[in-house]
Amino acid sequence: MAAVHGMELLANREMVKYGARYSYFDPAILSDGSITEDARKFLMEGYSADIGHSMEALKLIQDGVEEMDNGMEVMIAFTYSMGHLYEYLNARLERGGRMYGN
Repeated sequence: MAAVHGMELLANREMVKYGARYSYFDPAILSDGSITEDARKFLMEGYSADIGHSMEALKLIQDGVEEMDNGMEVMIAFTYSMGHLYEYLNARLERGGRMYGN
């Protein structure tokens, strides 16, 4: 649960209050006119849901850790999944660079 639902924290701009340096997703990109209105609505729906889900996930994870006394395993799972996300995003950047010749 920490690995999957914790990733939704990336879409939650509220995390800046808790020490995050950057927000992964900026909804302003959905209003620059580069995508259709239907696409904007679709993406915004998912983004908005991720914000609520991420806070629910934190609560469920906290409750589970307290019940099962496995905080270290939860942190490892979450960190491992973030490492994979980092690799994925870097691969996308590299692919984009090759596609556009940069």
